[in-house]
Amino acid sequence: MSDRQETEMSGERTLDALDVAGTLKRLARELGTLADGTAAALAAAGYGEIPLRRRAAPVPDDDRLAAVAGRLIAARIERERHFPGDLFGEPAWDMLLDLFVARIEGRMAYISSACVAARTPPTTALRYIRYLERSGQVIRTPDGNDGRRFNLTLSDQAYRAMQAALAAFAAEGL
Repeated sequence: MSDRQETEMSGERTLDALDVAGTLKRLARELGTLADGTAAALAAAGYGEIPLRRRAAPVPDDDRLAAVAGRLIAARIERERHFPGDLFGEPAWDMLLDLFVARIEGRMAYISSACVAARTPPTTALRYIRYLERSGQVIRTPDGNDGRRFNLTLSDQAYRAMQAALAAFAAEGL
């Protein structure tokens, strides 16, 4: 009696490398057939190509991202020429855009300029600044030249998040 016959008689099953390879090849062919059929059915239903994963676009340089931020700011200001300003409220986003551009341009941004960028009453803007500060998005530091004034900068985490968001906008053609 062969080893294989003895193993089969004892109820144990062994895997032969050639059997496994043959099974895998057969399964791969079946999967290919299923994938082709699914793709054809989706195309017939009008879905066309469906990307499985969005490819990461190359990250534009900071100057280009600042230009995207500038276009977003300009678009928001233009929008307010046609609609009431309080209809759309995103003061935190407006401040983040302004602080991003300030960082790229190498200029200091102050609490007062962030309030102006928010285009809201000062009390509202200050509330958003406190929230952004507590959430780690901005850093408030005293101005070394004027004890009444505070500088406001993006945290490194917020800066990277803004880079990613603006790169996504740039990839969409903004």
